[in-house]
Amino acid sequence: MATLEKIRSKSTLLLIVVGAALLAFIIGDFFTSGRTLFGTGTTIAKVGKEKIDIQEFQRRYEEVNQQYQQQNTKMDPAALQQYVLNQMIQERLINKEIEDLGIEVTDNELSKAMLGPNAHYAMIQFAQQM
Repeated sequence: MATLEKIRSKSTLLLIVVGAALLAFIIGDFFTSGRTLFGTGTTIAKVGKEKIDIQEFQRRYEEVNQQYQQQNTKMDPAALQQYVLNQMIQERLINKEIEDLGIEVTDNELSKAMLGPNAHYAMIQFAQQM
């Protein structure tokens, strides 16, 4: 009974502590839910100054997932997500390096690489089917 009397006498303090804890929980959830003070966060990764958007990642993930399903290959979804993200990061890094080096490929060079004497066998077969 004495304990209940102590709690009743300090009910205002208890209410303040519970309210502060609840407020801290709400604020913590707000900052970790992917939202910012200026709207929803849609960036999944950053490569230098370039961002990888969540919608772009999801679109690419679905494409790769469908390819694996068509091949009847099962892959862990988390591993597939990591694979897709790593692939997108590598593309950004390679494109940045190409841009920094000033490398450009003309249409003529691309055609020669695809259909010329040193073309890959699969590309020649593909071109013949069209």
